[in-house]
This record gives sequence, C-alpha cells and structure tokens, in this order.
Amino acid sequence: MPEKLRIEKSRVGEAGYKGIFKALSNPGHWHTPIAIMTMQAGKHVYLEKPCCHSPQEGEWLVAAQHKTGKVLQFGNQQRPAPTSMLAKKKTLLRAS
Repeated sequence: MPEKLRIEKSRVGEAGYKGIFKALSNPGHWHTPIAIMTMQAGKHVYLEKPCCHSPQEGEWLVAAQHKTGKVLQFGNQQRPAPTSMLAKKKTLLRAS
C-alpha cells in the first residue's frame, strides 16, 4: 500500500471531522478505495472526478453508501476552466 494511502487511511477515522473532501490530494485511481474507507469510518464524502475507473468500482461506491448511510456526493469543480476563471474574476471585481 503506498505511503500516501496509509496516511489517508489513518486519518479518515480522526475525531472532529464529519466528512472528507477528496479532490486533488490523491491520484484518481485511489478515489474509490479512500471514499469507501471514509464512509466505513462514519464520514460523509465529496468525491471529485474521476469517482471511479470501472463500472465495478461504481457499484462498490453505491453499495458502501447504502450500507453506511453516509452522504456520497460527486462533483466536477472545473476550477481551471476558462469560463470558471472568468466568472471568478467578475465576481471578485463586483465584490471590490
């Protein structure tokens, strides 16, 4: 098991966290295992793309969500997209 995953696995059960945001901090192929471990630890999960790499991984995510009753939300932030950057710039200009 890679060191990064060992660290994440040890942190998912930490007290004080109601959920975990999994985005750019791990390579995409670790999103599914970490999300499942996090739900099993009693935490909610926001999972950025890719949520999984195969239909089987998707089924495992759904099964873990049903079994744990935790919230599992998928998202696609697109922060570096030109339209997102333009919207941010316009919002900041209006706020100043």
